[in-house]
Amino acid sequence: MRLALLIRSVIFNTVIIKIAADFPLENPCLQTCSNSDSDITATTLQTCIDKCLPNGHCCGNRLNGECPASSNQRLSCANGCEIAFYRSTVDQCKQDCQAGNVQECFYSHPNIAKDFNKCGSCSNNFNNCTSWPTLDACSQGCDLAATIPEFYQYVEVPPGSCDHDNIPRFLFGGQSNMEGKPEDALPNSFIELIRIVNKKKEKKKVKRQLKKLLIQAKASEKQTTSNEASLIYKMRKYLKKKKMYNDHPTSSCSFTNPKQSDELDCERPISSTACGANHDQYGPEFMFGHVFPKLNSPLKGQAIGIAKIAVGGTEIYSRWMKDNKDNSNNYWNALVDTIEGA
Repeated sequence: MRLALLIRSVIFNTVIIKIAADFPLENPCLQTCSNSDSDITATTLQTCIDKCLPNGHCCGNRLNGECPASSNQRLSCANGCEIAFYRSTVDQCKQDCQAGNVQECFYSHPNIAKDFNKCGSCSNNFNNCTSWPTLDACSQGCDLAATIPEFYQYVEVPPGSCDHDNIPRFLFGGQSNMEGKPEDALPNSFIELIRIVNKKKEKKKVKRQLKKLLIQAKASEKQTTSNEASLIYKMRKYLKKKKMYNDHPTSSCSFTNPKQSDELDCERPISSTACGANHDQYGPEFMFGHVFPKLNSPLKGQAIGIAKIAVGGTEIYSRWMKDNKDNSNNYWNALVDTIEGA
């Protein structure tokens, strides 16, 4: 299987490297994201949450916007309900709850597209419920879901199997720039940026509006903002609304953050919310997936995949190099698993 390696970080620019074949896991694999008949709906999730609330659990339905985040770095009973939909047994669900209750703000589940935020304000306005989730809240959600027929119908991938498309894949690795956090720097900037570049106005006016938008971003500077506006304008032929707002028809991506999950992420169509930070933003994989298949190369016109692994705020030598693979918080093994899984 062909695998192109593209490693990028804040410390060093894009380079091609050879990774040693020292695989620590058996059969690592990048699966297609959902192999259930359909994703869970807010209505289905609510049937389980309705059982959580009488048992004193707070944090409502994140799928309908009622409660986007849990709190106290713990998964809620509602989160346990959602996880149960994407597992086939209660034990698997509870194991996920245990993995998700580590002291981090986000938890990435291998079968669920959007990460769980555990550092919000956990409350349910309808019940005046304001307490934090208990340590076993998520596990209780797993138990409650078992009483509802729609849950635990997920078809798990058999151990040792790896069924995905045999396409060329690129490895993207690095730190926060590779994760992709444009909406953290400037909320709603993607929609506004696409709107501006699709205006039928002369070049100077479009670039002026781009500069006006970009200068509002955190840590922005006048000179870099001007350069960014020029680069975006040059790419405007690729930034058509219909293409930018929809899933890419042939390019796919996965984003594994080994600090948040000990399993490889699944593959999904590239979009502005598919493979960026917390799986609700975008990074360099977004434009690469749109542009590269159109360039003159042996892969022109072909479907491609991007296997991304990144953790913000990490130092390359101590966190990513093989020399330190046995140290805590070193991600060499996860990097190798991503390569093998692709």
